[in-house]
Amino acid sequence: MIKMKKILIATVVFIFYLSNANAFLAKTKEIDPEDFPFLLLAKDLQIYNIKLDLSGSAEKARLKKWINDVYDIKYEYDRRDSDDFNRLFFSVKLEIEKNERGAKKTYKEGLAVITRTSAAAGMPCGEIKNKIKWGDDSYYAIRKRNGKPVGLIFMGRLKNKIYSLIMAGLYSSDHSLITDLVIPKLQHIDNFQIKE
Repeated sequence: MIKMKKILIATVVFIFYLSNANAFLAKTKEIDPEDFPFLLLAKDLQIYNIKLDLSGSAEKARLKKWINDVYDIKYEYDRRDSDDFNRLFFSVKLEIEKNERGAKKTYKEGLAVITRTSAAAGMPCGEIKNKIKWGDDSYYAIRKRNGKPVGLIFMGRLKNKIYSLIMAGLYSSDHSLITDLVIPKLQHIDNFQIKE
């Protein structure tokens, strides 16, 4: 009975720790995405003549500093639940590792998670090889649902920085979303430094 009680207490403590680990392991603050020129923003997609919610209510951006001095900057636009705007979700993230070795590992693991998650959501990825190259490593794929294109994934690594874009609800058959919008923004990543 005492052993069972200890196991129950340990389980409750462990669950509490997991549910609050983010608060202990990272400091998060909201940011103005305009201050980060490498982020693809909803307003940048206006050239595709789609209805976007630019009021700010569909957008969120944050900077997270992990306990091990690794950073990530993330911007999300989410309007999957609207009849007034095009149904669109996308997430842009820049992760800054302490060194290149850590970035290579994060890139490899992150790519596996992104592609598996996309497939599990019913949107398997069809990689477009040799079309888009950026940085030291890069991956570009069209996400499909029932064989039809519905979004894209782009992920790249430059030295100790990993950039990812996941999109559902928009893609460009000529790949201009990546070549004309994203790649030019990535020129700002190499020299980017976090200002504390």
